[in-house]
Amino acid sequence: MNLVWTAFKGKKCSSDPWGGRTMEWSLPSPVPEYNFAQSPIIAARDAYFEDKHGGRRIGFENDGGNAGVHMPSQSWMPLLAGAGFLFIGLGMPMMSMHIPHAGWLVITGLAVLFVGIWLWALEGPGGYMLKTPVNLCRKLLTRMTRLLPPESTTRSSSCGFFWLQIACSSER
Repeated sequence: MNLVWTAFKGKKCSSDPWGGRTMEWSLPSPVPEYNFAQSPIIAARDAYFEDKHGGRRIGFENDGGNAGVHMPSQSWMPLLAGAGFLFIGLGMPMMSMHIPHAGWLVITGLAVLFVGIWLWALEGPGGYMLKTPVNLCRKLLTRMTRLLPPESTTRSSSCGFFWLQIACSSER
């Protein structure tokens, strides 16, 4: 009952409802496919907390931007390596129970694991460039800063404005 009520009538919360300390709390929900449009420079263990409450500001690398973010290609090889782990995980208890020929299952699992990792390493860098909204973000931040009253543009504000400031900080 509570789940249904919350889903339809509940108050919407910000991306950081609990005052989190780490960078994942700075992202909107749902998280974009690329996480950060530009790689953050982490200067403290709890960089997001430090940025929110004074101290060190979060800086960003000069990557991404107009070129986009490099995303890896999809691969079946991790699944093959995982199947090797499955065979090992099934074979080891069977060996301890003295089931005949269970050692061959472990050896097969090791072979499948190493072949999967080897083929995965041979795939090369590949991948594709995913366009990020850095330029759009910069324009939107400029517009929001002009439209919003000064007290709503502080670092402690909610509604995603803080995330927008973080995402665009190196573009200003």
